[in-house]
Amino acid sequence: MEAEDQGGPPGEGWLCYILQSSVNTRRTYVGMTNNMRRRIRQHNGALKGGARTTRAWRPWTLVGWIQGFSSRSHVHSFEHRMHSRRLPQHMADPRTLQLAQGTEGDSVKRRLRRVNCLLLLDRYRNLQYKVYPQE
Repeated sequence: MEAEDQGGPPGEGWLCYILQSSVNTRRTYVGMTNNMRRRIRQHNGALKGGARTTRAWRPWTLVGWIQGFSSRSHVHSFEHRMHSRRLPQHMADPRTLQLAQGTEGDSVKRRLRRVNCLLLLDRYRNLQYKVYPQE
């Protein structure tokens, strides 16, 4: 399902997004773009330019996105923290930190826990995010 079919994000401004494979729902992907509609079409093979790591698990469904970044470098730092196994130790209580870094639960829930932890940081506090209900 494409972003526009799901009432996707606006086509302007930088955002970080989370995709889930429809073939293997344990597979998720985090990326950044300034045009979500185009980017999801690339990941699903309708347009040239999708990430190599997403080709084997097509089609992809948009799970959610985070928007409100001030620049490309701002969204890039957020995406980098989403990929990082470590989170800043001072940002949350130990139990929350353990949940966000752990491997328990499905991958979408882990990704969303990480988003929630990152949104506690001053640098990302003013961002908005949208998550689609899981079917």
